[in-house]
Amino acid sequence: MNKQFRIGGDLDIAQLERDLAEGWGMPTDWYTNPDNFEFEMEEIFSKSWLFLCPVHSLKEPGDTMIGWAGKVPVVVTKDREGKLRGFVNLCRHRGYAVAREAKKCSVLTCAYHGWTYNLDGTFRDGPNTKEEPGFDKSQMSLMPISVDTWGPGVFVNANPQAEPLRDAHPQLDRYAEKAGFPTDAEYYLETYGPARVIEYDFQSNWKLWYDNNSECYHCPTIHATTFSDAFDVDNENVTFAEVDEFMTFAFNPTDEPRPEGKLKAQWQRAFQLFPGIGMTAQDDILLVYQTLPETPESTHKVMYCLTKKDADQELAHRWLDLWDATFKEDQEATQIQQKGLRSGRLPRARYVTNQEGPVLFINRLILAAYKKAFR
Repeated sequence: MNKQFRIGGDLDIAQLERDLAEGWGMPTDWYTNPDNFEFEMEEIFSKSWLFLCPVHSLKEPGDTMIGWAGKVPVVVTKDREGKLRGFVNLCRHRGYAVAREAKKCSVLTCAYHGWTYNLDGTFRDGPNTKEEPGFDKSQMSLMPISVDTWGPGVFVNANPQAEPLRDAHPQLDRYAEKAGFPTDAEYYLETYGPARVIEYDFQSNWKLWYDNNSECYHCPTIHATTFSDAFDVDNENVTFAEVDEFMTFAFNPTDEPRPEGKLKAQWQRAFQLFPGIGMTAQDDILLVYQTLPETPESTHKVMYCLTKKDADQELAHRWLDLWDATFKEDQEATQIQQKGLRSGRLPRARYVTNQEGPVLFINRLILAAYKKAFR
Protein backbone atom coordinates (compact mmCIF):
# COMPACT_ATOMS: atom_id res chain seq x y z
CA MET A 1 0.00 0.00 0.00
CA ASN A 2 1.25 3.46 -0.88
CA LYS A 3 0.65 5.08 2.51
CA GLN A 4 1.56 8.55 1.26
CA PHE A 5 -1.09 8.41 -1.46
CA ARG A 6 -3.79 6.79 0.66
CA ILE A 7 -3.50 9.40 3.40
CA GLY A 8 -3.51 12.39 1.11
CA GLY A 9 -0.54 12.76 -1.20
CA ASP A 10 1.38 15.83 -0.11
CA LEU A 11 1.29 15.14 3.61
CA ASP A 12 3.64 17.56 5.38
CA ILE A 13 4.17 16.27 8.92
CA ALA A 14 6.70 18.98 9.73
CA GLN A 15 4.16 21.69 8.89
CA LEU A 16 1.49 19.93 10.93
CA GLU A 17 3.89 19.85 13.89
CA ARG A 18 4.52 23.58 13.53
CA ASP A 19 0.80 24.24 13.27
CA LEU A 20 0.17 22.19 16.41
CA ALA A 21 2.79 24.18 18.32
CA GLU A 22 0.73 27.28 17.44
CA GLY A 23 -2.50 25.65 18.61
CA TRP A 24 -3.90 24.32 15.34
CA GLY A 25 -5.16 20.74 15.32
CA MET A 26 -4.94 18.10 12.63
CA PRO A 27 -7.15 18.36 9.53
CA THR A 28 -10.62 17.47 10.74
CA ASP A 29 -11.20 15.04 7.88
CA TRP A 30 -8.74 12.80 9.75
CA TYR A 31 -11.61 12.23 12.18
CA THR A 32 -13.84 10.73 9.48
CA ASN A 33 -11.56 9.47 6.71
CA PRO A 34 -11.47 5.62 6.42
CA ASP A 35 -7.91 5.73 5.03
CA ASN A 36 -6.64 7.60 8.08
CA PHE A 37 -8.47 5.16 10.31
CA GLU A 38 -6.89 2.10 8.67
CA PHE A 39 -3.49 3.75 8.78
CA GLU A 40 -3.79 4.51 12.51
CA MET A 41 -5.00 1.01 13.31
CA GLU A 42 -2.01 -0.45 11.48
CA GLU A 43 0.67 1.99 12.63
CA ILE A 44 -0.50 2.76 16.18
CA PHE A 45 -2.84 0.18 17.66
CA SER A 46 -1.49 -2.94 15.97
CA LYS A 47 2.04 -2.08 17.11
CA SER A 48 1.39 -0.92 20.68
CA TRP A 49 0.90 -2.48 24.08
CA LEU A 50 -2.79 -2.25 24.96
CA PHE A 51 -4.63 -2.88 28.22
CA LEU A 52 -6.75 -6.04 28.17
CA CYS A 53 -8.09 -6.52 31.70
CA PRO A 54 -7.19 -6.23 35.40
CA VAL A 55 -4.83 -8.84 36.82
CA HIS A 56 -7.82 -10.02 38.89
CA SER A 57 -9.39 -11.49 35.73
CA LEU A 58 -6.50 -13.91 35.15
CA LYS A 59 -5.53 -15.05 38.64
CA GLU A 60 -6.00 -18.84 38.47
CA PRO A 61 -5.07 -21.59 35.99
CA GLY A 62 -7.92 -21.95 33.52
CA ASP A 63 -8.93 -18.29 33.64
CA THR A 64 -9.56 -16.96 30.14
CA MET A 65 -10.07 -13.41 28.84
CA ILE A 66 -10.93 -12.11 25.38
CA GLY A 67 -10.45 -8.72 23.76
CA TRP A 68 -8.75 -6.89 20.92
CA ALA A 69 -5.25 -5.75 20.02
CA GLY A 70 -6.07 -3.18 17.39
CA LYS A 71 -8.00 -5.09 14.72
CA VAL A 72 -6.79 -8.47 16.01
CA PRO A 73 -9.17 -10.55 18.16
CA VAL A 74 -7.20 -11.99 21.07
CA VAL A 75 -7.60 -14.51 23.86
CA VAL A 76 -5.35 -14.76 26.92
CA THR A 77 -5.27 -17.78 29.20
CA LYS A 78 -3.50 -18.75 32.39
CA ASP A 79 -2.26 -22.26 31.66
CA ARG A 80 -1.90 -25.18 34.07
CA GLU A 81 1.56 -23.99 35.14
CA GLY A 82 0.25 -20.51 35.92
CA LYS A 83 1.81 -18.83 32.88
CA LEU A 84 -0.11 -16.25 30.86
CA ARG A 85 -0.45 -17.16 27.19
CA GLY A 86 -1.80 -14.93 24.45
CA PHE A 87 -3.19 -15.95 21.06
CA VAL A 88 -5.07 -14.67 18.08
CA ASN A 89 -8.66 -15.68 18.83
CA LEU A 90 -9.16 -17.53 15.54
CA CYS A 91 -9.52 -21.27 15.10
CA ARG A 92 -6.95 -22.63 12.64
CA HIS A 93 -9.74 -24.40 10.78
CA ARG A 94 -12.02 -21.66 9.44
CA GLY A 95 -11.33 -18.61 11.60
CA TYR A 96 -14.18 -18.88 14.10
CA ALA A 97 -13.44 -17.65 17.64
CA VAL A 98 -12.03 -20.28 20.00
CA ALA A 99 -13.32 -18.23 22.95
CA ARG A 100 -16.42 -16.06 22.94
CA GLU A 101 -16.50 -14.96 26.58
CA ALA A 102 -14.33 -14.65 29.66
CA LYS A 103 -14.59 -17.81 31.73
CA LYS A 104 -12.65 -20.58 33.47
CA CYS A 105 -11.99 -23.61 31.26
CA SER A 106 -9.61 -26.54 30.81
CA VAL A 107 -9.47 -26.30 26.98
CA LEU A 108 -10.37 -23.74 24.33
CA THR A 109 -13.14 -25.06 22.09
CA CYS A 110 -14.26 -23.67 18.76
CA ALA A 111 -18.05 -23.88 18.84
CA TYR A 112 -18.27 -23.95 15.03
CA HIS A 113 -16.86 -27.41 14.29
CA GLY A 114 -15.53 -28.54 17.65
CA TRP A 115 -11.78 -28.15 17.25
CA THR A 116 -10.09 -27.91 20.67
CA TYR A 117 -6.85 -26.41 21.92
CA ASN A 118 -4.88 -26.73 25.14
CA LEU A 119 -4.43 -23.64 27.29
CA ASP A 120 -0.87 -23.31 25.94
CA GLY A 121 -2.34 -22.94 22.45
CA THR A 122 -1.37 -26.35 21.09
CA PHE A 123 -3.90 -28.25 19.00
CA ARG A 124 -5.68 -30.94 21.01
CA ASP A 125 -8.30 -32.57 18.78
CA GLY A 126 -10.82 -32.03 16.01
CA PRO A 127 -13.59 -34.24 14.61
CA ASN A 128 -12.30 -36.51 11.85
CA THR A 129 -8.86 -34.90 11.77
CA LYS A 130 -7.11 -38.16 12.68
CA GLU A 131 -8.38 -39.65 9.41
CA GLU A 132 -7.44 -36.59 7.34
CA PRO A 133 -4.46 -37.32 4.98
CA GLY A 134 -1.45 -35.11 5.65
CA PHE A 135 -2.99 -33.47 8.71
CA ASP A 136 -0.11 -32.43 11.01
CA LYS A 137 -1.46 -31.37 14.41
CA SER A 138 1.90 -29.81 15.31
CA GLN A 139 1.21 -27.15 12.68
CA MET A 140 -2.25 -26.34 14.01
CA SER A 141 -1.39 -24.45 17.21
CA LEU A 142 -3.09 -21.12 17.80
CA MET A 143 -1.16 -18.13 16.46
CA PRO A 144 0.65 -16.35 19.32
CA ILE A 145 0.57 -12.72 20.39
CA SER A 146 2.59 -11.00 23.11
CA VAL A 147 1.20 -10.70 26.64
CA ASP A 148 2.62 -8.93 29.70
CA THR A 149 1.55 -7.60 33.09
CA TRP A 150 2.17 -4.25 34.68
CA GLY A 151 0.62 -2.64 37.74
CA PRO A 152 -3.09 -3.48 37.90
CA GLY A 153 -3.33 -4.78 34.34
CA VAL A 154 -2.72 -7.50 31.79
CA PHE A 155 -1.53 -6.07 28.47
CA VAL A 156 -1.46 -7.46 24.93
CA ASN A 157 0.43 -6.65 21.74
CA ALA A 158 -0.56 -8.07 18.35
CA ASN A 159 3.11 -8.51 17.47
CA PRO A 160 4.25 -11.93 18.78
CA GLN A 161 7.86 -10.65 18.85
CA ALA A 162 7.10 -7.41 20.68
CA GLU A 163 9.64 -6.35 23.28
CA PRO A 164 8.36 -6.53 26.89
CA LEU A 165 6.22 -3.64 28.05
CA ARG A 166 8.85 -2.27 30.42
CA ASP A 167 11.50 -2.41 27.69
CA ALA A 168 9.19 -0.54 25.33
CA HIS A 169 8.68 2.11 28.05
CA PRO A 170 11.87 2.12 30.17
CA GLN A 171 10.73 5.11 32.26
CA LEU A 172 7.32 3.64 33.01
CA ASP A 173 7.96 2.21 36.49
CA ARG A 174 9.82 5.22 37.83
CA TYR A 175 7.36 7.71 36.44
CA ALA A 176 4.27 5.81 37.58
CA GLU A 177 5.58 5.34 41.11
CA LYS A 178 6.47 9.02 41.30
CA ALA A 179 2.89 9.78 40.32
CA GLY A 180 1.61 7.52 43.10
CA PHE A 181 0.78 4.35 41.14
CA PRO A 182 2.47 1.20 42.54
CA THR A 183 3.76 -1.02 39.73
CA ASP A 184 3.56 -4.41 41.46
CA ALA A 185 0.53 -6.51 40.50
CA GLU A 186 0.43 -8.10 43.96
CA TYR A 187 -0.38 -4.73 45.52
CA TYR A 188 -3.55 -4.46 43.45
CA LEU A 189 -4.54 -8.09 44.00
CA GLU A 190 -4.22 -7.65 47.75
CA THR A 191 -5.74 -4.16 47.99
CA TYR A 192 -8.60 -4.09 45.47
CA GLY A 193 -11.46 -6.30 44.36
CA PRO A 194 -13.59 -6.12 41.19
CA ALA A 195 -16.76 -4.03 41.59
CA ARG A 196 -18.28 -3.58 38.14
CA VAL A 197 -17.51 -3.36 34.41
CA ILE A 198 -18.95 -0.51 32.36
CA GLU A 199 -18.87 -0.39 28.56
CA TYR A 200 -19.37 2.66 26.38
CA ASP A 201 -19.94 2.90 22.65
CA PHE A 202 -18.84 6.35 21.54
CA GLN A 203 -20.17 7.31 18.12
CA SER A 204 -17.07 9.38 17.54
CA ASN A 205 -13.52 8.99 16.27
CA TRP A 206 -10.96 7.76 18.81
CA LYS A 207 -8.87 10.92 18.43
CA LEU A 208 -11.86 13.08 19.22
CA TRP A 209 -12.49 11.01 22.35
CA TYR A 210 -8.80 11.30 23.26
CA ASP A 211 -8.86 15.09 22.95
CA ASN A 212 -11.87 15.17 25.26
CA ASN A 213 -10.44 12.73 27.80
CA SER A 214 -7.13 14.59 28.05
CA GLU A 215 -8.32 18.04 29.10
CA CYS A 216 -10.58 19.58 31.69
CA TYR A 217 -11.15 22.89 29.91
CA HIS A 218 -14.67 21.58 29.28
CA CYS A 219 -15.27 20.40 32.85
CA PRO A 220 -17.01 23.52 34.23
CA THR A 221 -19.58 23.37 31.43
CA ILE A 222 -20.05 19.72 30.46
CA HIS A 223 -19.44 18.29 33.97
CA ALA A 224 -20.90 21.08 36.11
CA THR A 225 -22.97 18.72 38.29
CA THR A 226 -20.65 15.69 38.19
CA PHE A 227 -16.84 15.87 38.13
CA SER A 228 -16.64 19.67 38.51
CA ASP A 229 -18.96 19.53 41.48
CA ALA A 230 -16.58 17.24 43.34
CA PHE A 231 -13.13 18.48 42.24
CA ASP A 232 -11.28 21.74 41.75
CA VAL A 233 -11.00 21.99 37.95
CA ASP A 234 -9.21 25.34 37.81
CA ASN A 235 -6.34 24.67 35.41
CA GLU A 236 -3.89 26.50 37.70
CA ASN A 237 -4.60 23.99 40.47
CA VAL A 238 -4.33 20.84 38.36
CA THR A 239 -1.00 19.00 38.44
CA PHE A 240 -0.06 17.74 34.97
CA ALA A 241 3.14 16.06 33.80
CA GLU A 242 4.18 14.32 30.58
CA VAL A 243 7.09 12.16 29.47
CA ASP A 244 7.68 9.54 26.79
CA GLU A 245 4.18 8.26 25.91
CA PHE A 246 2.46 8.78 29.25
CA MET A 247 1.06 11.60 31.33
CA THR A 248 -0.37 12.12 34.78
CA PHE A 249 -2.98 14.39 36.33
CA ALA A 250 -3.86 15.17 39.93
CA PHE A 251 -7.05 17.02 40.87
CA ASN A 252 -7.71 18.40 44.32
CA PRO A 253 -11.11 18.11 46.01
CA THR A 254 -13.25 21.21 45.71
CA ASP A 255 -13.00 23.71 48.56
CA GLU A 256 -16.67 24.54 48.22
CA PRO A 257 -18.74 23.67 51.31
CA ARG A 258 -20.38 20.27 50.86
CA PRO A 259 -24.04 19.93 51.86
CA GLU A 260 -24.86 16.91 53.96
CA GLY A 261 -24.93 13.78 51.82
CA LYS A 262 -22.75 15.30 49.07
CA LEU A 263 -19.65 13.38 48.03
CA LYS A 264 -16.37 14.72 49.40
CA ALA A 265 -13.14 13.41 47.89
CA GLN A 266 -9.86 13.18 49.77
CA TRP A 267 -7.50 12.85 46.79
CA GLN A 268 -7.40 11.86 43.12
CA ARG A 269 -4.75 11.06 40.51
CA ALA A 270 -4.83 9.75 36.96
CA PHE A 271 -2.32 8.05 34.68
CA GLN A 272 -2.53 7.62 30.91
CA LEU A 273 -0.40 5.51 28.60
CA PHE A 274 -0.70 6.05 24.86
CA PRO A 275 -2.77 4.88 23.06
CA GLY A 276 -5.96 4.90 25.06
CA ILE A 277 -4.93 3.31 28.36
CA GLY A 278 -6.22 5.12 31.44
CA MET A 279 -6.03 4.57 35.19
CA THR A 280 -7.69 6.72 37.84
CA ALA A 281 -7.16 6.18 41.55
CA GLN A 282 -9.33 8.15 43.95
CA ASP A 283 -10.03 7.52 47.62
CA ASP A 284 -11.18 3.86 47.72
CA ILE A 285 -11.74 3.24 44.00
CA LEU A 286 -9.62 2.40 40.97
CA LEU A 287 -10.73 2.75 37.35
CA VAL A 288 -8.73 1.04 34.59
CA TYR A 289 -9.74 1.17 30.95
CA GLN A 290 -8.72 0.77 27.33
CA THR A 291 -10.44 2.67 24.56
CA LEU A 292 -10.31 0.95 21.18
CA PRO A 293 -11.32 2.30 17.77
CA GLU A 294 -13.94 0.27 15.90
CA THR A 295 -14.64 2.37 12.81
CA PRO A 296 -13.61 5.88 11.67
CA GLU A 297 -16.59 7.22 13.62
CA SER A 298 -17.05 4.83 16.52
CA THR A 299 -14.98 3.89 19.55
CA HIS A 300 -15.51 1.26 22.23
CA LYS A 301 -14.42 1.74 25.84
CA VAL A 302 -14.38 -0.92 28.54
CA MET A 303 -13.86 0.42 32.06
CA TYR A 304 -13.06 -1.95 34.91
CA CYS A 305 -14.05 -0.52 38.29
CA LEU A 306 -12.34 -1.82 41.42
CA THR A 307 -12.81 -0.89 45.05
CA LYS A 308 -10.57 -1.32 48.06
CA LYS A 309 -11.48 -4.44 49.97
CA ASP A 310 -11.82 -2.55 53.27
CA ALA A 311 -13.78 0.34 51.75
CA ASP A 312 -17.27 1.53 52.56
CA GLN A 313 -18.77 -0.19 49.52
CA GLU A 314 -21.91 1.93 49.42
CA LEU A 315 -19.82 5.11 49.32
CA ALA A 316 -17.42 3.63 46.78
CA HIS A 317 -20.29 2.78 44.44
CA ARG A 318 -21.65 6.31 44.74
CA TRP A 319 -18.30 7.49 43.41
CA LEU A 320 -18.47 4.94 40.59
CA ASP A 321 -21.91 6.32 39.70
CA LEU A 322 -20.43 9.83 39.52
CA TRP A 323 -17.61 8.69 37.22
CA ASP A 324 -20.06 6.80 35.04
CA ALA A 325 -22.22 9.90 34.69
CA THR A 326 -19.13 11.96 33.84
CA PHE A 327 -18.07 9.61 31.04
CA LYS A 328 -21.61 9.52 29.67
CA GLU A 329 -21.49 13.30 29.43
CA ASP A 330 -18.21 12.97 27.49
CA GLN A 331 -19.89 10.40 25.29
CA GLU A 332 -22.69 12.80 24.40
CA ALA A 333 -20.31 15.72 23.84
CA THR A 334 -18.01 13.86 21.44
CA GLN A 335 -20.96 12.47 19.49
CA ILE A 336 -22.25 16.00 18.92
CA GLN A 337 -18.77 17.03 17.76
CA GLN A 338 -18.47 14.07 15.42
CA LYS A 339 -21.73 14.93 13.66
CA GLY A 340 -20.50 18.48 13.17
CA LEU A 341 -17.08 17.50 11.84
CA ARG A 342 -18.75 15.18 9.34
CA SER A 343 -20.08 18.30 7.59
CA GLY A 344 -16.58 19.25 6.48
CA ARG A 345 -17.18 22.90 7.30
CA LEU A 346 -14.53 23.15 10.06
CA PRO A 347 -11.11 22.55 8.45
CA ARG A 348 -9.05 22.66 11.66
CA ALA A 349 -9.61 22.94 15.40
CA ARG A 350 -7.98 25.83 17.24
CA TYR A 351 -6.86 24.74 20.70
CA VAL A 352 -6.34 27.05 23.67
CA THR A 353 -2.74 26.19 24.44
CA ASN A 354 -2.71 27.55 27.99
CA GLN A 355 -5.63 25.26 28.88
CA GLU A 356 -5.24 22.24 26.60
CA GLY A 357 -1.61 21.23 26.98
CA PRO A 358 -2.52 17.52 27.41
CA VAL A 359 -4.41 17.62 24.10
CA LEU A 360 -1.34 19.01 22.35
CA PHE A 361 0.75 16.24 23.92
CA ILE A 362 -1.57 13.50 22.63
CA ASN A 363 -1.67 15.06 19.17
CA ARG A 364 2.14 15.23 19.10
CA LEU A 365 2.24 11.49 19.80
CA ILE A 366 -0.21 10.83 16.97
CA LEU A 367 1.82 12.93 14.55
CA ALA A 368 4.99 11.16 15.74
CA ALA A 369 3.42 7.84 14.71
CA TYR A 370 2.66 9.24 11.26
CA LYS A 371 6.20 10.61 10.99
CA LYS A 372 7.73 7.29 11.96
CA ALA A 373 5.64 5.41 9.39
CA PHE A 374 6.64 7.77 6.57
CA ARG A 375 10.39 7.63 7.20
